[in-house]
Amino acid sequence: ASITEAILSRKITDSETLNRISRWDRLSGNQKHANNFLLFTLDTLQRIARAGSFILDKPEDYIQQYAESWYGVDAAYRKAIVSWRELDQSELISGELFEKLKNRLENQYTAFIEGTNREWLKCLAEKSFNFNAIKVPKQYDFYKTEIAPLDQKVAVIISDGLRYEVAIELLKELHQEAKTEASMKFTLASIPSET
Repeated sequence: ASITEAILSRKITDSETLNRISRWDRLSGNQKHANNFLLFTLDTLQRIARAGSFILDKPEDYIQQYAESWYGVDAAYRKAIVSWRELDQSELISGELFEKLKNRLENQYTAFIEGTNREWLKCLAEKSFNFNAIKVPKQYDFYKTEIAPLDQKVAVIISDGLRYEVAIELLKELHQEAKTEASMKFTLASIPSET
């Protein structure tokens, strides 16, 4: 309860606390789910606080920023929500504090998503939504630029709607195999797109 209260009151936002919570690895059952919820909620809130300004100069800057750091907000938030769903709230001594913390998480994540999306759309509007002018790799050029020039066997994972932060986790799993050489790059999806 004291850690939950401290996170709610914004007294805990440092990485030292995040590291301390993450060391509670002997927990099991509902305690583990509660700990994971605290851990990933704090991680999400820290990442949002470090995100900085949502106003960037070019569409390419938004794509690069997401690929380098903003995707981490989505990853931490998703893990916090999974932990929340696994949590049996009837067993919590301070259930109302956890509920308040979840509401804070939801509010800050929503503000982050809406803020970045609003500024991304403003930036695109300034470029007349000309996706072809954005200087990043395009989905429709994938085979020509990534596969055709290779003279070896290549495995390509194609997934419609695979979230970037999930793909990063998949890449980490692939790197567990010593013989696997895996890499990841982003491409701009063709329009219209819902992903």
